[in-house]
Amino acid sequence: MPPLPLCTRKAFIDALRPVSLFSTQGLCPICQEPFTAADRPVRLPTCGHTFCRTCILEWFRSGCSNSNTCPLDRATLFSLPPAPARSRRGSQQFVTLIQGGRMIAVNGMLTREGCRSLILDLWFYTWRLFRWMELDDLDGLGAGEDLLRRPIQDAIPGGVEVQREGLVCLVGIARQMMVGHSENWPVAEALGREELETWTGALERCCHGVDERGHPMY
Repeated sequence: MPPLPLCTRKAFIDALRPVSLFSTQGLCPICQEPFTAADRPVRLPTCGHTFCRTCILEWFRSGCSNSNTCPLDRATLFSLPPAPARSRRGSQQFVTLIQGGRMIAVNGMLTREGCRSLILDLWFYTWRLFRWMELDDLDGLGAGEDLLRRPIQDAIPGGVEVQREGLVCLVGIARQMMVGHSENWPVAEALGREELETWTGALERCCHGVDERGHPMY
């Protein structure tokens, strides 16, 4: 079974949490300085290695071809940010967004890979919203559309425009995700493959204006 797609750099960084100085020992592997309260260390969830937050963020944003990996063991942590690419087919110009070696959008419209990446990130952002509401003694399942639109906007890649039909679809998906988070609470579960493919297909159809049989919806 192939591995699940990776989240984006933004989603990975947003999910990083500081660790207590009492639970860390030694030096930051990057700057070789002791960990301090001023720059609280963070532990990478994938491999467990700990770095100064400033150091690891500089590495993630360095633009190196392997900047999406742990500097110590090269474990892949997230997909690389989208990079615009232009190509011509006849007299028509196409602007594509590439993320992690995959084309996620053409002329601002999501491809299936782009829909899958968006759904994966939306799972992270809705979990963060649900966690915030539950810890503040609010009903996570009672999140209104205005609250749901924030994680949706965070999940949409830069350079991509999602039309009204797609946004309506995403609101419905976000509500279903909140239900899933409620059932899993307080454990943060990974998004299941079946749900990922179902929601990816639904979003793709809404963005391209076709039904399940591929016929135009309007």
